[in-house]
Amino acid sequence: GPSPDWLRRRLEAVGLRSVNNVVDATNYAMMETGQPPHAFDYAKIADGKIIVRKTIAGERLTSIDGTQCDLNTDMLVIADAQGPVAVAGVMGGLDTEVSETTTTILLEDAYFDPVSVRTTSRRLALPSEAAFRFERTVDIEMVDWASKRTAQLITQVAGGKVAKGVVDIYPKKLEQKEVTLRLSRLSRLLGIEVPCEEVLRILSALSFKPKVEDDLIMCSVPSWRSDVYREVDLIEEVARVYGYNKVPTERKIKIEVVPVDTRQKLIELLG
Repeated sequence: GPSPDWLRRRLEAVGLRSVNNVVDATNYAMMETGQPPHAFDYAKIADGKIIVRKTIAGERLTSIDGTQCDLNTDMLVIADAQGPVAVAGVMGGLDTEVSETTTTILLEDAYFDPVSVRTTSRRLALPSEAAFRFERTVDIEMVDWASKRTAQLITQVAGGKVAKGVVDIYPKKLEQKEVTLRLSRLSRLLGIEVPCEEVLRILSALSFKPKVEDDLIMCSVPSWRSDVYREVDLIEEVARVYGYNKVPTERKIKIEVVPVDTRQKLIELLG
């Protein structure tokens, strides 16, 4: 059915068109959490089960926007017993989309490899809001909470109730990254001495849980900071918060005037 006015207005404010209350709820959840969910019409899922797998040679899919997709065997898909029902991390299929007759929904929230999503989206010429986010890396630890928030929004605007139980498959749990920052290198790169207490304050405020040992500061990188994986990344964070305006610069720029070779300039003009 149609979405309430508040939901339509908020989606329009961020450049998304209203489709129906279920799809709008998933889009709103995506904008709120950064995690793209997808709702399938459960009645249209063969055998009531989906799996994530690589494409089998010759498989095709019609996406929700009507695009005919010829799938390659290295592409990841969501499939039921009869074949692909969605291109993983990119777009759902037309045959299982939510419609006015939908009574039961299968809600998918996932983390997909950014490189795989980007490659597939480009090869199929199939851009989407979901692909835009997955290819830039989403927070893998947000998946569970985001799925619950999406389900809550759907019941709020479309009615119904959330079924008990969750299918949670997390085969390779990511370990928290540890990055070490040397205070000596921080000073060398910035050209100034930043007090250790200030460095600890900045890193703590950014959720890096710093622990100091002599010249070293060991940091645990939060799951939502996939852009931080080197020492220089931590130095950049400290510099950004401490203030680039505190980094000294040369007050005078030395300019050397190179004499013009008239003969060479004439050759260039004639040649």
